[in-house]
Amino acid sequence: MQKQTPAHRFTKAQVDDIRESVFRYHVAKLRPQFRFITRIKFPEIYFLSVNHADPSPTLLARFGNNKPPVKARSAVKPRRFEVFDKATGKEGILISADAVRWIAANQAKVETSWLKDGRGGTAGTCLVEQQKSGWVVVYYAIRARF
Repeated sequence: MQKQTPAHRFTKAQVDDIRESVFRYHVAKLRPQFRFITRIKFPEIYFLSVNHADPSPTLLARFGNNKPPVKARSAVKPRRFEVFDKATGKEGILISADAVRWIAANQAKVETSWLKDGRGGTAGTCLVEQQKSGWVVVYYAIRARF
C-alpha cells in the first residue's frame, strides 16, 4: 500500500464518488434492518449531508431516481432528534459523509453517520477502496450508537 504523497491529490469528482459509495452503502445496509425492526418505521425519504451542509448539486443529482427519494440536508424540518421532510412531513433518515482522509492512492477513510430519530443511528468510519467497479465501502467501524 502506497502512502499518501502530495501527488495523491484527488479531484472533487473523485471525492463525490467516494461519498456516493458511502451514502449507497448506508442505504443498502439500512433497508434490511428496518424490515425486521418493528418499532422503527421504514424511511420514506433519505437526506444527505456533507460536513453538516448540503451535498453538491452534482452529487445529489446522482440519486435522482432513487426510491425512496433523496433530498439535501436543508430539506429536513428542524426538530430535535427527529428527521422529517419540510415539504411533505414524511419521516426519513439523515446520512452524512464528512471528512475524507486519503490513506493510499486507492483507499480512503470517511467519517460518516446516520440518524433516524432518538431511537436509531450510528457514527463511525468507513474504509473505502477503489476497485474495478468503482469506490466500494469495505468496512464500517461503528464508533457510537444512538
